[in-house]
Amino acid sequence: MTGHANSVHVNANQARIQCLYAGLDRFCTWMAVALTSSWLFAALSYQASIRTGIDWFSRSGSLMGLLGAAATFRLLGHLQKGLAIALKDGLATVDKEVELSLHPPRLYRYVSYFAYVTGILGTAKASRCSSNQTKSRVRAKVEHTIGVIKRVFGFQKVRYRGLAKNLHRLEVTAALTNLHMVRRRLLAT
Repeated sequence: MTGHANSVHVNANQARIQCLYAGLDRFCTWMAVALTSSWLFAALSYQASIRTGIDWFSRSGSLMGLLGAAATFRLLGHLQKGLAIALKDGLATVDKEVELSLHPPRLYRYVSYFAYVTGILGTAKASRCSSNQTKSRVRAKVEHTIGVIKRVFGFQKVRYRGLAKNLHRLEVTAALTNLHMVRRRLLAT
């Protein structure tokens, strides 16, 4: 009778261990779905950026970086929580916990690597796009000023021979451009 009770206890422990593994697999599957959706969003935003000319691609990079980091930390937390439950309930020994920490299940390893790569690529893409946005802001201010000099004040071709006269005309035109660009603020006061 004691042998039968022992085997029932072992079967119950094995069932609880399988339940913990199943919970980890479900969580890994959900994280994989979330990461895959971030990659699909990046592909769709790339297509939208090409068609509309609006930069959706940097936003998808930020999303990928955020999801990759969140998935990496959530996966690690879920694995550690499962190991702590197994130790507390006496389902595993410290040696088994160390072994599971060093060699987690295959699905966990794949999804964790996928989350890591998604986070790194998303961060790189977002930072690249944000540096382009900074350059574009500066470029827009400079090109707007040059456009005013050319279109409003007619400085498309040089009018005089010699650098001195043309330089003087350019300096006067630049001063007038500065006044032209802040004319609304000057008139408001």
